[in-house]
Amino acid sequence: MHYRYQRAYSGPVEAVIFDWTGTLVDYGARAPLNACIRLFQQQGIELADDEIRAAAPFFSGNSLAPNHHAPYCDDISLAALLNSPRIREHWQRQTGSSPTEDDLERLYQALAPLLIDAIAERTQLIPGALPTLHYLESRGIGVGCNCNYGRDIATDLFGRATEQGCNPDSIVCVSDVRAGQPWPHMTLKNLLQLDVKHLAACIRVDDSLVGIEEGLNAGVWTVAVALTGAAVGLDMPAWSALKNDRRASLREQAYSQLNRSGAHYVIDSVADLPQVIEDIEARLEDGERP
Repeated sequence: MHYRYQRAYSGPVEAVIFDWTGTLVDYGARAPLNACIRLFQQQGIELADDEIRAAAPFFSGNSLAPNHHAPYCDDISLAALLNSPRIREHWQRQTGSSPTEDDLERLYQALAPLLIDAIAERTQLIPGALPTLHYLESRGIGVGCNCNYGRDIATDLFGRATEQGCNPDSIVCVSDVRAGQPWPHMTLKNLLQLDVKHLAACIRVDDSLVGIEEGLNAGVWTVAVALTGAAVGLDMPAWSALKNDRRASLREQAYSQLNRSGAHYVIDSVADLPQVIEDIEARLEDGERP
């Protein structure tokens, strides 16, 4: 039996798959948190960002568990929040009983319209996103996007992004696949739609640890964005208002967190992606693989 040897791929990058929230739009990845804060305000419970992230690390992208309650947003675990000691105690004082499965289902139903509103408020492209997308177009590199919002929740986001000049060649939502992050299904579906030939020529860009894990599981290069997403979690006005030493500290923390994810690269924002692409192409030329 004869086997044909095929030389390792050494050509240009063929496709880039972006996350939406915190990567291309919604500086600080605020929409899911804002929706959750408003939901609990309706229950008479005030939540702080740090409390949400501590109780439900899904918001900071540190981990993800299957969530049958919310196929429209795989990022949100209200069960984890309800099980945190302070919130559980407050709920018992408010209602006279511990939260039940019926309470949880009711909260998920109430969350959907709040999430739609929160997303609509935060559809502005992150600075540097559009020039990077133009760079990819000029290079003939396919552009895909996927997100943990269900398609019915995210339709308005896609329309508003198009109005700003963001027109991905492929869009995949968590509701389009059997399993969300960290499974590789969304990224692989993007790549199938883009008709790419070589996984080694593809890049996944995300602001969360679980999004990077998705890219690694798909077998592609991974690039984590540190300053515009969940790792810092501040919108642009809040970030701009910080003193330089505080910015430097948060930047260092974000880079440290995302480097531990196993990402091949960590950058400040998508504005820095063109230089990464050139570096990846040089590594491919040398025979390296993701």
